[in-house]
Amino acid sequence: MDALNHYLKLFPHVLQFISPHVESYVEIREKLAAAKEDYTEYDWFGEARIRETEGNSEGALEAFSESIKLNPNFAKAWYYKALLHYELGQKDEALECAKKALELKPTWEKHIRKNLPELEL
Repeated sequence: MDALNHYLKLFPHVLQFISPHVESYVEIREKLAAAKEDYTEYDWFGEARIRETEGNSEGALEAFSESIKLNPNFAKAWYYKALLHYELGQKDEALECAKKALELKPTWEKHIRKNLPELEL
């Protein structure tokens, strides 16, 4: 069970392939994951991506925030949070998150500009 839990933490997208056999991604996560108070930034990031996949944007934003709270230097969480804000039309929030991702990972500039084209970075 620990090996499977670790695998799902590293590759949360694999849940989409096993999801037809259960009610939801969250059900799988709840059965396999540690208690939320033991979550790492990576657990929260995975949780955010799952919630986003399920269409729970507000829950995803909360989970991205939890991930960032645990590790303010987790550029990937800042970037994906920026993408979600952007999709939701929250451009000021998207810009703030994108700037933080760029501050942490300047080499991502081309990629961020491509995926967030309307932001003044």
